Order: sequence, then C-alpha cells, then structure tokens
Amino acid sequence: MNDTSAYFCGFFMGKKIVNKPLTALSPNKTWEGFIGAIFCTVAWGWFVSDYLAGWNWFICPRRLYIDDANNCNPPTVFVHQTYTVDELGGYTFTCRPIQLHMIALALFASIIAPFGGFMASGMKRAYNIKDFSSVIPGHGGFTDRMDCQFIMLFCTHVHYRTFIHSPLHTVAAIVTTASYLSGADQALLVSKLQSMIAANPGS
Repeated sequence: MNDTSAYFCGFFMGKKIVNKPLTALSPNKTWEGFIGAIFCTVAWGWFVSDYLAGWNWFICPRRLYIDDANNCNPPTVFVHQTYTVDELGGYTFTCRPIQLHMIALALFASIIAPFGGFMASGMKRAYNIKDFSSVIPGHGGFTDRMDCQFIMLFCTHVHYRTFIHSPLHTVAAIVTTASYLSGADQALLVSKLQSMIAANPGS
C-alpha cells in the first residue's frame, strides 16, 4: 500500500509543492508522494485491520484446525475497547488494540522501510545497472520489489513478539503439546488433570 500510494500521490501531486526530489538516488521519488503515502498507509492500516479482525478465520489460533478453526474467544488485541485521552479534555474513542498497533507498523512502513528502496537504488547506481535481474524488467527486478518487504518482515516480527504475542492457553494448544510427551508423561498429565478436576468439581 505504501509503494502504491506513493506512486499515485507522486504522479498526481509530485513537485507541485516541493520542487525537489526526495533523494538524489531516486530523482523520480517526490516529497508529495512520500508524505501522501504516509497518510494513505496509516488510513489503510486502520480500516483494514478493523475489517479483518471481524473474521474469526483470521484471528483464531491455528494449532489444531478442528478445534480452533472458526470458533474461539478472540484475543483481547482484536476486541473493541474504549480509550480516554485526558490531554484532549477526556475525549473517548473505541477501537480494537490491533488498530493502534497497525498505526505504528504503518508509520514504520512509510518512514523507515522505503530506505530499503533507496539503498537498493544506490547499489544499482554504484554498479551502473538498471535492474537487479531479468525478472519483472523495468521495475528493478524481483529484488527491487522486495527490498522494503525484508525490513517490514523483521519489524513486524519484532513488534508482534514484543507487544502482541501471548502464549496460547487453549485445549488445542495443550493437546498439541501433550502429543510430544512420552506415554508415561501423558499418563502423568492425565493423572494431574483428574486431580485438578476432583479438587474443583464445580468449576
């Protein structure tokens, strides 16, 4: 979305406000395209994440398809919550936490990730080549289409593991883990579970 919106914002508004290229490495990239893409990417991330979070198929754990496929209690990150901003006079709004995470990822994709493309452009100019390969000619080759993706993959993984991921405590997750135990350990696990059930018969 960032690459696409940068292209169209640059095409329709490029050099109409700032008559200088964004970087000397890529003279066709404009400030209007860069800034316009930030707004478009953030808006896209906000609305699309809300839409996709409404489908259990996208948010339910996938440990065992039969148990977790389309029926689960959604993780709290996908559930609407109400927030209050005291700095704005107690302004309240409702959204899914994942939408706030998507704003952070969209800003990273818009501000930091494009520098992967600038680096690729610098490498091509250093070796005086137009494309990295013959795949997708005229677009820099396949590598040029994926330069920003490598940075985003790393950022998304770190963000997810740091701020979103939580261990799955579902029947499917426990059964999957138990399947790796030896027969004796599985029997011990059953015994422990029976003891827990006996100690809490009404729960």
